Amino acid sequence: MENLKRDFENRLIELELNGVNFPSDSIGDSWKADVGHFLNNFNKIDSKMVLEKLLVFEISDGIYLQGYVDAILPVKKENRTLVFMTGRHQVSLPERN
Repeated sequence: MENLKRDFENRLIELELNGVNFPSDSIGDSWKADVGHFLNNFNKIDSKMVLEKLLVFEISDGIYLQGYVDAILPVKKENRTLVFMTGRHQVSLPERN
């Protein structure tokens, strides 16, 4: 990971020297902070995950919760399997007359 951090810093310097700039300083600062946070806090997950899975649930009569789950990670705990999910979703409501 240290090599990746050093390469990241070197590429930023190279881009700057070649006149490649972000659309604004605030966008550049935000992007650098986000990537820097990732590089400093990354923890590899050594478990099998299901990625980008579409899920649709009927939560009430004609009302559906639908979304793509970015990652599903099953975890064994106290003779049960818990599922941790991250992603985005939307609620679909039935048409009204």
